[in-house]
Amino acid sequence: MSPMGLHSNMSRKGAVPQSQREDQLSITLKHSPVGRPSRQRLYLQGLGLRRLHQTVQRPKTPQVLGLIEKVRHLVEVNYP
Repeated sequence: MSPMGLHSNMSRKGAVPQSQREDQLSITLKHSPVGRPSRQRLYLQGLGLRRLHQTVQRPKTPQVLGLIEKVRHLVEVNYP
């Protein structure tokens, strides 16, 4: 067995294997949540977005897609 054990396909700590990377969405906050309803701010918080132009990687699940749909006018999503 390799020194890295079962995760030998991961080049560094926290790296996502290629097979899982294809199921990831890249979400960028493009418009400010200032002046928006508090629920929309909570949706952005749930996605992990705090600052303008911040980009996060999230799995392509129905829950994440639902959050994106609620704030689609504030974010930009890149599908692989």
